[in-house]
Amino acid sequence: MREDTEEGLQLKHTLGLRLGLGVRMQGIRPELLLALMILLDLCRETSTIVIVTAILNGAHMRNSLHYTGAAVDFVIDLAVERVPWVTELRDRLGVTYDVLDEGDHIHIEYQPHFGAGT
Repeated sequence: MREDTEEGLQLKHTLGLRLGLGVRMQGIRPELLLALMILLDLCRETSTIVIVTAILNGAHMRNSLHYTGAAVDFVIDLAVERVPWVTELRDRLGVTYDVLDEGDHIHIEYQPHFGAGT
């Protein structure tokens, strides 16, 4: 994003979390809503633009957690240092969430891992 353009200046003043066209949120799990709130806080703290591209919409693998409202896909501002940003998000969300950098998008899913030590 170039700040010296009118579009860049507009985006700079609307930092945070935005929903892409066609993103469906009706029916998401409360745990995913919490993840989105944590994601929004990180966006604001790091001056990052995030666009949610899929929650309950889109084509996913047959057993995808998107279909139960427990997963979200999003893209981030290309100017962000991706690896440390994703690491920070992963740390904030904790062990009950998986945060996967899929290359063209980032995927969060609520998936508590039960077993030894839990």
